[in-house]
Amino acid sequence: MDFQCKTRYSYKSELTFLSMMTLIFGFCCLFLGYLILPVAAGFYAALLAFEKKESRVLSYIIPLALLVINIFINGFCSLESIGYVVVGAIIFVCYDKKISKASTVLFATVAVMIMMIASLSLLAFDELGTLKISA
Repeated sequence: MDFQCKTRYSYKSELTFLSMMTLIFGFCCLFLGYLILPVAAGFYAALLAFEKKESRVLSYIIPLALLVINIFINGFCSLESIGYVVVGAIIFVCYDKKISKASTVLFATVAVMIMMIASLSLLAFDELGTLKISA
């Protein structure tokens, strides 16, 4: 029996792991909302950083699939399926451009607050059945 740890994983196994974790936590984000969003966004940012730029397929398919599932489950008023993608993209871009952690947190926090306000506004519009600002 070989007791040596495998120090290097293949690209395909790491990509599969990150894709599955992004899919699982993205799906959990649909039900638990903004509570699980940081974990889902972290896995999505890791998937964006790890996947080769020439062959980015999974990082586009997974959010689209979860968006379609979110529309069927929560309707149009829920922005959780878009939220983790936006925050994950912010984390990836700031990491790629070597922007400081404080600025990254500021951008991500502002994005989450805007999405929460927009989600609450859409919910109010849906409950009242009108698209007026006074709603």
